[in-house]
Amino acid sequence: MHDFPWHVVPENQPVICDMSSEFCSKKIDWSKYAVVYAGAQKNVGPAGVTFVIVRDDMLNNSRENTPLMFDWTVLDKAMTGF
Repeated sequence: MHDFPWHVVPENQPVICDMSSEFCSKKIDWSKYAVVYAGAQKNVGPAGVTFVIVRDDMLNNSRENTPLMFDWTVLDKAMTGF
């Protein structure tokens, strides 16, 4: 397994990662990622189970034409009940 080449990421560039194959397989420094998503069925759950981890600074800055299902602020409010 190869490590991500962090040296090629421009400063202040958010990194978004599909960790479907990595989730629960090794230690992860979550602070390096702006958004992480995965289908958990490969490692820890039944087909269709997914998760998304979104860093706080990625909320409240969606484009006006972003579909609701991809607007992390809308999803955050729905999940937290606020």
